[in-house]
Amino acid sequence: MSEPPVLSPSGLPEISTDDRTMALLAHLSMFIAPCVGPIILWALKNDTSPFVAYHAIQAAVFQGVSYAIIFVLTFAGVIGSMACPCCGLVSMASFVVVFGAIYPAIKSYNGEWVGYPLLDGIGRPPGV
Repeated sequence: MSEPPVLSPSGLPEISTDDRTMALLAHLSMFIAPCVGPIILWALKNDTSPFVAYHAIQAAVFQGVSYAIIFVLTFAGVIGSMACPCCGLVSMASFVVVFGAIYPAIKSYNGEWVGYPLLDGIGRPPGV
């Protein structure tokens, strides 16, 4: 049989380096495989690592919402004949999305249970 996991003072399993790396990859996957990368990581680690599962859910929701907003702004600019204002909004939204993914990636690699604003409660295990 395998050994029981080492528990932290909060009662949750200790966060390993592999789990922190997987959480980092979940957030940064938006540059390679948006939404798909975090879902794959969640499916792989859902039962074994609540830390990776939490960050993967957070990343998948954030990436899905972000890309939907950028798509709507781009579509509004093309259809609405107001390309100049919408181009500026798309540029600002893109900057927010990129910075919004890098900050939680760094925090998750440090072993922190940081979430995105307005999405923080999604996927968080009880007691964290």
